[in-house]
Amino acid sequence: MAAAFGEADRFELAKTMAGTIGRLAEQFFGGKSDPGVRPYVPIHSRAENLMEVDPLLAHTGQAHVAAALGAIGLEVKDAKWVVKVDDPTAATSGALRIVGAASARVFFASSDDRINGLMQAGAFDPKDKDVVVVCSGSVAERTQRSPRAAMRDGIPEHRYIGMADILKDSASLADFRQRFVGEVGV
Repeated sequence: MAAAFGEADRFELAKTMAGTIGRLAEQFFGGKSDPGVRPYVPIHSRAENLMEVDPLLAHTGQAHVAAALGAIGLEVKDAKWVVKVDDPTAATSGALRIVGAASARVFFASSDDRINGLMQAGAFDPKDKDVVVVCSGSVAERTQRSPRAAMRDGIPEHRYIGMADILKDSASLADFRQRFVGEVGV
């Protein structure tokens, strides 16, 4: 997708990538989703060859996001999903959109607290049915109410995915992919 788009207009591709990365960084690290173009934020302040010696990098959750993006990429490679980029200036845009049998806005959060911040910022409403939140760590159980039978619609609630748990509990790459795809549910 990026290559085809990039051949059409490389400058627009660069602007879209910078805006998307800026939105992802704001959501992931800050738990915010302000409207408008977000400033580009590099994934690290050091050169790539120096990142691996940074002892704090292991605590940022970025490795978990990389694993999730890798799993998404494998599903795209196998033509099971298509990835689209929403408008990076919209506060309700996720970092990306996955389209399979259904469509979902995908948000990345470094911690459970950042998920709450995204909800408070209006990135998504608890009633939205098209949201997947990938959290680097474990996700606290959300309390669920049992509505009256007339209010039960069978539509899934938000999908909160704790990458640390999925990675820890997976016995193989195939097991990890199956668990991840099942959690995303599109």
